[in-house]
Amino acid sequence: MPADPAATSASLAAAHSLSRWTSLALPHFRTGQPEAQPDTTPAHGAGPLADACRLLSFPAGDPPADAAEAALRDRLLQAYDKPAWLADFDRFTTGFLAGERQLDFYSPLDDRRLPLRAALTKHRMQFLFLGEDRARVLVLLGPFPYGLYHPAEGLFLNLHTHREICRNVVHACLVEMLGQPERFHAWLQQGADPARRALVIGDMRPLHYYLQSLGALEALEAPVAAFAAAGHPVLTVADWCFIDPAKIFPALRTAKGKRLESRHLVGHQLRHGLSTFRLYRDTRHSSLDWADRLKLLAAPGTAEGDAAELRVLVSLDLEKALFLNQEAVLRAGLARLQAIAAATGRVLHLQWDGWTRAGEALCERGQRVVAEAEALSARLLATLPEDTRSTRLFGLTVEEKIPLALGADLALLRHGTAAMLPTSMLGIRTLAYHTPTMMRTPATARRGTHFVLPDEAVSFEHDPKLQDFVQPFTVEPEAFCAAIESVLGRSATPPRAGKAHWPRRKPA
Repeated sequence: MPADPAATSASLAAAHSLSRWTSLALPHFRTGQPEAQPDTTPAHGAGPLADACRLLSFPAGDPPADAAEAALRDRLLQAYDKPAWLADFDRFTTGFLAGERQLDFYSPLDDRRLPLRAALTKHRMQFLFLGEDRARVLVLLGPFPYGLYHPAEGLFLNLHTHREICRNVVHACLVEMLGQPERFHAWLQQGADPARRALVIGDMRPLHYYLQSLGALEALEAPVAAFAAAGHPVLTVADWCFIDPAKIFPALRTAKGKRLESRHLVGHQLRHGLSTFRLYRDTRHSSLDWADRLKLLAAPGTAEGDAAELRVLVSLDLEKALFLNQEAVLRAGLARLQAIAAATGRVLHLQWDGWTRAGEALCERGQRVVAEAEALSARLLATLPEDTRSTRLFGLTVEEKIPLALGADLALLRHGTAAMLPTSMLGIRTLAYHTPTMMRTPATARRGTHFVLPDEAVSFEHDPKLQDFVQPFTVEPEAFCAAIESVLGRSATPPRAGKAHWPRRKPA
């Protein structure tokens, strides 16, 4: 079917405007016109431009080529020095949420501040499009500056010491600018209006989501509530939100917004002309204080424990599978728990965990882990008496797990993100295991609920090619059983009202 002439004309007009702004030749833009088809002209488009882009990284030690670059280096290092930059970023955050019209950032190459035209959230990055007469793109990773892309000069000024994905970042930016010029041009025009601003909530990593996304929402609860009350949309990325933030923060329950999957996020922003900002991985706001609100998610009257049961949450290590002799050790530990239950006139009730669902459906990896969890839990359950009770938690959302797990007597798990539900959120006594290097600073665990195996009970071959949190290990079964008995004999320390119960990160 031939292209609609009117649509083609509008696309071409948008491409001409963007070409003038970026100084990129018209054939780079996909307009439907023969002279502007990257598919048929391999020298044009996002890929060739990203490949040809010059990467300059003064923070990584790149030497300036001449006096002009030496002056550029000095301006860059001064403007993006950590304290100076964070003050600038905080001004931007405050102004964005308050609806201030004039937001700007310093461009070392231009040696002046340039106005923000619009901001786009894409995967881990935030692309801030600056400049009225000439395009500059400031790329952020959370609160930290990643780089400055200068299309006209074919230059990417790297603002940190890592170079590995700089060209990928440039390519990700160019794909949106060049792929549908009419849509991008319209978005750029609309995004300049403060009324078109929106907040994005979500992080693809649960640990960062709990600590920094929800921690920031609590730290900035008043300005975020005012932003939502002013009618600005709040975009909740379902598969990046491991707890629905509206369940925790009342102001979000009545906010205008949309719950969408991450694969639709970029398209939604561009189609609706939304300039967005995401509260993302700002370690200065790392906190789990919001977790004290979670018990409110349990239905009124939910029992916090059954005296006739010994209820144990068992989180199976199947995603990373670092616990090499997990099945044998858990078999021994569950036999000991069964003996303790029988000796005290209780029935053992096992609650199996190992995967938390975000969004409406399990992702492909989640489906694999859940299938493995079903098989392993069935094998372990088959070694216990028939009256052993069993509840499946793996594959549920956090909101679904809370009323089921509330009041458990003990949790068994590999230390990491899995520790946050029983310790930080529900205050359950938890026996955690991992390599000794990982167990020394359990920053995600509530004090008084987190107990660990002694170092001598864990064996591992330290592989220098692997980070500490992915080192495989084995556990000595008898030490595991002894630790279970010890932890069951201790009481979880109740939280003190108004106090943090876990280690906080020091402010940056």
